[in-house]
This record gives sequence, structure tokens and C-alpha cells, in this order.
Amino acid sequence: MTLNPVTTIVLVSPKGNAEDIFARIKIPYEVEYHHVAIDYPSTTSPLDFTVYCSFVTLWRQFMVEHNKAYISTKRTVSINGEIMSPPTTRQAAYRYLAKLSNRQHIVTTAIAVRYLGQLTMVVVESKVTMKKLSQKIIEHYVETGEPFEHDIGYNIQGLGANLSESIEGDFDNVAGLPIDSLQEHLINKKILDVKEGEIVDVY
Repeated sequence: MTLNPVTTIVLVSPKGNAEDIFARIKIPYEVEYHHVAIDYPSTTSPLDFTVYCSFVTLWRQFMVEHNKAYISTKRTVSINGEIMSPPTTRQAAYRYLAKLSNRQHIVTTAIAVRYLGQLTMVVVESKVTMKKLSQKIIEHYVETGEPFEHDIGYNIQGLGANLSESIEGDFDNVAGLPIDSLQEHLINKKILDVKEGEIVDVY
């Protein structure tokens, strides 16, 4: 599997475990960090909000190179249509995890891909059911710092794995990046070139 005619892929401001997951497909990539001002819509669904943020991040980039494909992702956690803002303080983390406790939430990921002046989108949703989390468990987890290192408030590949009861859908989506769906999209858009008979399974 090669990049053709793209010379490299640029991950724009990746979060959490996204880089580690992307590295599985073993193709050249770069990372760029940009601060893009986003006029967040006041009322919208979690899916529309996630798509909008991912789209705007790439569309407002001014410096893009013709032979590179740019990828931006945005993830949200929602409960019954309410978007949960990722915690930035200990108190906010306590409240955040307490609200997730013993309930199902949805992790929505929107991936925008910009190449040759076109912007396309991949959207993946996974359902996560959390265990009943005691105050002591929440306090211990907050002290690890993981809630502040990941854009959904926990790390399913780290100590946060002990918090979840079950996952319906794409595990990698919850971990950081739905790589299978992204890889399929890149192949369909001819950004990735797969030779006949070549295995594209990332595992």
C-alpha cells in the first residue's frame, strides 16, 4: 500500500492516541499543529457539531501544499443528544466522570480530508457503556491525569479501560481514530494505492 500521487499525509493537530493508531497503516505522514478560530454553533446535534468543527479546521487553513493530503479529526462525547465538554480541571473531571457513570454515551468522530481543493468527510459513532464508578474510583482516575490528556475525557487504551463495561461499534474510534473507516475512505479517494491482492487489514 502506497501513497500515489500524494507524497505524504498531514495529520492536523491530532489528539490522544490518533497518531499511534494511524501509524499502523505504515505510510509516510507528518504532524502539524494549528490554532483555528471556530465560531461554534450554539444549537446543533452532536453529529453536526463534530462534522462542522472538523470541516472548519481544514477549510480555514491557508498554507496547503498541492501534493499533500490533510486530515483533521474532531471527537465528541454525548449523552441523549447533549454534548459533554472534555474536562480541563479536577472538579470538572469529577463531574464529567460522575455523569458518565453507569450510563451509555456516544463517541462521535468526524474526519475531514482535504486534497486537491476538495474536502471530504468520514463520520463514525460508537456506543460506550460505563461501569458504575464510585467517588473513590473517579478520584483515583482523575489523579492519573488521563482525563486531561484525551479529548473524550478518558483513555480506553490506558487506565480508562477499567472504567468501561462494553463498547458497541469501532473500538479504535473510542481509542482515538477509526482507522479502518479512514483507510477505506483514502483508498476510495485514490489517496492510498492498494495493489491487487494486497491485504489492507491494519491488524
